[in-house]
Amino acid sequence: MAMDGGPNRRPKPLAAPPRPRSAPAVGPGELDAAARAAESLFNRFDDIVFNMANRAAQFVTEDIQHDLREQFLAAVHGNVDAFLQLLMHRVALEEIEPVDASVEYSTRLAHRGVPAYVLLNMYQAAQDLLLDECFEAVEALECSSGMKLRVLHYMSSVVHRFTEWMELHLIAVYEREREIWNTTSGNVRYALVLNVIEGAEVEIGSFEEEIGYLLDQFHVGLVAWTDSADRDPDVLREVERGAQRLVTHAGAARAPLFAAVDRGTAWMWIPRGQRSDPLSSGQVEAAFGNIPGCRVAVGLACSGIEGFRLTHRQAQGARAVAMRSPGVPPQVSGYADRGIALLSMLTGDFAGDEDAVRDWTRWVLGPLAEPSDSVVRLRETLLVFLETGGSLVATAKRMSMHRNSVAYRIQRAEELRGRAIDDDRADLELALRLAFHLAL
Repeated sequence: MAMDGGPNRRPKPLAAPPRPRSAPAVGPGELDAAARAAESLFNRFDDIVFNMANRAAQFVTEDIQHDLREQFLAAVHGNVDAFLQLLMHRVALEEIEPVDASVEYSTRLAHRGVPAYVLLNMYQAAQDLLLDECFEAVEALECSSGMKLRVLHYMSSVVHRFTEWMELHLIAVYEREREIWNTTSGNVRYALVLNVIEGAEVEIGSFEEEIGYLLDQFHVGLVAWTDSADRDPDVLREVERGAQRLVTHAGAARAPLFAAVDRGTAWMWIPRGQRSDPLSSGQVEAAFGNIPGCRVAVGLACSGIEGFRLTHRQAQGARAVAMRSPGVPPQVSGYADRGIALLSMLTGDFAGDEDAVRDWTRWVLGPLAEPSDSVVRLRETLLVFLETGGSLVATAKRMSMHRNSVAYRIQRAEELRGRAIDDDRADLELALRLAFHLAL
């Protein structure tokens, strides 16, 4: 599924919005006092950025928060810094320039289809916080009440005019990007895929004909993101070629489904036909390893339209875990990697989702999740075996069985599952407990 233009199309020049309205004229004493107040705020810079980020983040969904976290924090940081520098160095409002990080963030929101009013709500929330901070900083100044009143009036005017101008500029950026994004066929594909992901009723035949991708098969979902989109506008084309290489490495007979989400993010599905085995990290690394700054999160192989949605959610969950980890995320984060699924279910989109817990339990246990009486007995024996530290004698004693019978059941459980106990001992024990409590 090749991209047709999409996020790499070069936008037409953006008409410059009106320059900011001038702040009311004040004397040198008021400017000096405002600068001192701004310096006191600058000493609390990290706290202000943190509080502003928390206040503004409530207006976007959790997946947007995860996906655009770096751009969002850079935008908040840039706006607070620009405002305080304006006051500390007595820069005229007419001389300021747009905050680059805010322009980038508004562009990403436009690509994601986030309504423009969300951007305005975020700036209004930020403005309210700045006004509160300015009031406290002015109140702490050692000067007359009259001077404080004049300084507060001046700083409030600067806050309003700064916010107003940034809103005008960013809405212009947003509208231009939405127009471009909505008129390219590569991004129309994203809109169609999004309908499926969000659970909308879909005519499968029409979708398959329009997209050229079969839903009645196993799929492995991937989410790729890169921090080099600004430096390399063609990076998503490299990511798409990586998806095509992965199809070759995985031995798939059909082309992948590729949907550009924004300039630095893409969703992919690798067709697996009737194969339910997961993709290995080595295969994914070989396909995407030569793309600078590219990170990939991978779901499990899941079937049908529900599997199409589920494997994508798993990839998103793996990505969320990777993004929360300290330092640079690994190049490949798999939902099947040790501990990733559990962390996702505890902290990410799957938190509190019993269906996701059941799916994970069945995946860990494999055929050992079958509900037959004989398989249930194997699970019970294996759980006791793990609880007793792998002791055949202690297991036999607790279950009133002969030691050889325990050994047979453990061997049979390993054979049925197709994996050795020590391959994923912690996950296995938890899955066995969940199987009991969820009555699989």
